[in-house]
Amino acid sequence: PMMLRASVQDEVATITSLGRSDAALIIGVISLFLEGVRSSAIWTAKIRILNSRWRLLSYGSLLQFASHFCAFLSPILCEWIARRHATTFSTRNQKELADAVIVSAVPLGILQFIFQVASCPFIYKDMGISIGAERSTRSLLRKLKRSTSLFAFGTAMIVGVVLWYRMEAFLGFHMPMARIARCVTPVAAQCDVIVDEVDPREATDGWHYGPNRFGQNTTGLKNCHFRMNAVGGDTFVFWGYGRCQVQSCGN
Repeated sequence: PMMLRASVQDEVATITSLGRSDAALIIGVISLFLEGVRSSAIWTAKIRILNSRWRLLSYGSLLQFASHFCAFLSPILCEWIARRHATTFSTRNQKELADAVIVSAVPLGILQFIFQVASCPFIYKDMGISIGAERSTRSLLRKLKRSTSLFAFGTAMIVGVVLWYRMEAFLGFHMPMARIARCVTPVAAQCDVIVDEVDPREATDGWHYGPNRFGQNTTGLKNCHFRMNAVGGDTFVFWGYGRCQVQSCGN
């Protein structure tokens, strides 16, 4: 549900969106409902498995503390890992941002899986489940097959190596794109004004620059971008009241 909600929010957070979407709102509400059901089902399963209020309270408190502490460290740690690989999250460059996500998510995901597997023997021991139940007469191959922890560690190693190899491949991949840079501060440049239009009427797809029917200026911004491509410009300036100026700056 969280990934579904994030995908919907990403889709409506572009200049091609009208600034309001009933479908996105419905999907967001449904995903929140499913996330609540999922959380309730998980805690119900924990109660049934642990069969102890003390274990539920202790493990639940430890889990909440660890998850919130990791959430607190996540921005700092991810930015530190990204800068170790010559990238950063403080950028509008899509390729650099993608590289920062890859170099921080892959190692942390593998490390999280290893910690989860490493905690299993301690939990088994606390719950009174024998982890060395194999008899000495059994063969070594059968012991390895029945060893859940060893299988999990082996899987983590294989998946970790594959993900690390793919991470290195993605970091070296050149992403062709025509990025539209947003100038936060005025930059001294010799630009020729090609088109300077004021059309505050309600913006529709391909027409006018004013607020759309939802009162948002995303449609007018998109129309100004289309106007820039139509007249052969390389820079455009947009004002929310319905003005679009297309320029040619050369670079």
